[in-house]
Amino acid sequence: MSSTEEESEEAFSCPICLATPNDKEGGEPLVFVRTPCGHIFRQECLEHVLLKINAVQDNITMPSKGRCPISRLALDLFDLRCATTGELVYSNDSASSWPIANRVYEERRIDSDSDLLGRAIESKGALGGHGLVFNYDVDGGQPRLQFKRPLNSIPSRSEGYSSEYLQTAYRTSVSAIHKYDLEFELERFHEESRLYRALIVFHDPVYEADMLFEKLEITLQFDIRLRYCRKGLLRWMTLPTKPTEFPLDGVFEARYSFGTLIRLVVYRHSFRCDGITYRIELDDSHRPSFAWPSHVNVIQRSTRQFVPGDYQAIVGEEIEWTTDVPHHEEIVWKRLQMHQGTYVDASISAGAFVYQDDESSVMGPSYHRDQIWGNTFCQALTVGLASYHFMENEQAYISYESNQTSVWPNLDNGTHVSEIGRVPFRDIQWDAVTRTFRYTIVFDETYSFVHSGLVESDTRPPHVFARDLVYINAAIECPLHKRRREAEANARSTGHYLEVLREWDRAGASRSTMRMLGDVAMSVLNGDLNIIDYNL
Repeated sequence: MSSTEEESEEAFSCPICLATPNDKEGGEPLVFVRTPCGHIFRQECLEHVLLKINAVQDNITMPSKGRCPISRLALDLFDLRCATTGELVYSNDSASSWPIANRVYEERRIDSDSDLLGRAIESKGALGGHGLVFNYDVDGGQPRLQFKRPLNSIPSRSEGYSSEYLQTAYRTSVSAIHKYDLEFELERFHEESRLYRALIVFHDPVYEADMLFEKLEITLQFDIRLRYCRKGLLRWMTLPTKPTEFPLDGVFEARYSFGTLIRLVVYRHSFRCDGITYRIELDDSHRPSFAWPSHVNVIQRSTRQFVPGDYQAIVGEEIEWTTDVPHHEEIVWKRLQMHQGTYVDASISAGAFVYQDDESSVMGPSYHRDQIWGNTFCQALTVGLASYHFMENEQAYISYESNQTSVWPNLDNGTHVSEIGRVPFRDIQWDAVTRTFRYTIVFDETYSFVHSGLVESDTRPPHVFARDLVYINAAIECPLHKRRREAEANARSTGHYLEVLREWDRAGASRSTMRMLGDVAMSVLNGDLNIIDYNL
């Protein structure tokens, strides 16, 4: 083989597994993909890297987003192209056959406090990830996105959006948007990981939180049975500003003199920090300053000049801000990104609020005090983390549907437990008198926790329930909320409510079990909701 052929083959080999196009698996040629930065990998190897739960891009943990193993540049699963043809690996040619087609995912509350969802939609809205409906009714038309709280749409303007224009347009010309008839553009679906990606381009910019947005990128990952969205990211992309108007716009890392680092997004010379909006002003010499909240009476200034139209921003540049007030000596901003392409992220995760299939009636575990059937028992306050589910038809299974199982190693056959989802018990043995399941697992009299038991293994010592494996009823909050309301209605003391801890102790709960039950009891007493992650 010539040196030229060797170089060609080496350039087209996977740097992870070292496979080349000449290699085959099961008699079939291997598939290679090219990243936007030009590096080539075997598709299976690179997808394994990108779909790992710990892949992080811009402080966002989201499957599909990561970095190229060679260049370390930002990389996305849906940006991959075939190494030989250059075509995108994933397209929307077969959207009607996707398993999410003709489904509607709407945000709901796990418990019965529906008013809390209404308050979240009203206060945080779509920018915070609340009050959206993902409608994939491809048979009745194009998929669309609906908003439960109207968004503000400002009429497009080719000559720019001055502050005066925005104020006037907001008062006189703003239109409320509940639905968009726009198609979801650049739709992609990765069936193996159940990842969906779409882009929406607004005809007129959306004006929310003093920012103008022109696009919305949606990334969602569904559970294995496509009942709900287990993880998601809404990336609201701003309308780019002109450096001739706003030379300080961009993304910065702010470093305080006492060492704290904060990521700031400056847009139209405004930024938010700790829930407070700051406005950057340029004086007559084009030197910037911004004021802290009025009760602090601190003005941070920079001696640098930022002349609109003349200043050339550079990634990596630093801006020093000083003040004469003691203990506020210096802040240093390091530019991470130019003024184009800034964005606001809203994460979605399955918890107290969930985007659930409209056809699904499954909401959350229920509590049954007098029988095992209908109850769910979880460890680590998480349903789907090897949780035990006892169906009312006297069937049972173990669930591995929580996204926390993603960090667990694969099984011996190479399959991951999250891909299995649910493992049914085939040999169900239940003794109602002794409250014993499969000969060894014993429950307390009120089915609040697992009292004792063993999990045998051929290769390692047995796991002991209530010591190594601590399980409590996943719906234990329900009787606790009822108990707290009764205590309040009868003007009884907190001690009466906490008598439940003594009851569990007398029932034989281990120390580890008591700690977990105590955490839930105190959260209910404090008025917290859903300390247990239902993953539904």
